[in-house]
Amino acid sequence: MKFTISSALLAAPLAAMLCALSTGCGDPNAFDEGVAKGAAQAQPFQLDSEQVNMNPTQLACGATNELWEAPVVGVAVGDRTVSRLLDKGRNLNFTDDISSDELGHQWPYTQVRGKFPLQVDQVISIRDGEDKDTKIVQARVGIRVADPCFDTPLYIVGVRKGQYHDDLPATLQYERSGDGWHLTKIVH
Repeated sequence: MKFTISSALLAAPLAAMLCALSTGCGDPNAFDEGVAKGAAQAQPFQLDSEQVNMNPTQLACGATNELWEAPVVGVAVGDRTVSRLLDKGRNLNFTDDISSDELGHQWPYTQVRGKFPLQVDQVISIRDGEDKDTKIVQARVGIRVADPCFDTPLYIVGVRKGQYHDDLPATLQYERSGDGWHLTKIVH
């Protein structure tokens, strides 16, 4: 005896699974971790002078590839070591010299300006914003830079009381419009 599975039997579970994975099913007003990640990662996002951390390997790679000068060991500017930004680094939308070995900062850091793809690795919290169409999310968010030195994201540094802190997540504001939820800004 030969058994065949009807395409209709296969189509129903497949449709249910696709519906569950998409944002088009269920409550279009719902906002959760999946919606926060999807909206942030949907398209490159404009950043204006956001501080980002990099790891020591990325710092060394950038110096080797002439994105910035190598940090000079033992020579500090004030309370930190500075690697002067070069034109190749500016072309990648870095906007400030790279600071490292600064007291109170675990990682080298710099600032960026421009449109970057975002990567949301962890949503820490979600709360209501000023009205029913606004949500505030704290999350570990990185930017993707199109250069071989940055095979992992550079993480946006969180701000508390006007001060950057390596260990703080970024705070994001989302707003709902007719076509769903959208990331609208990084909150400081």
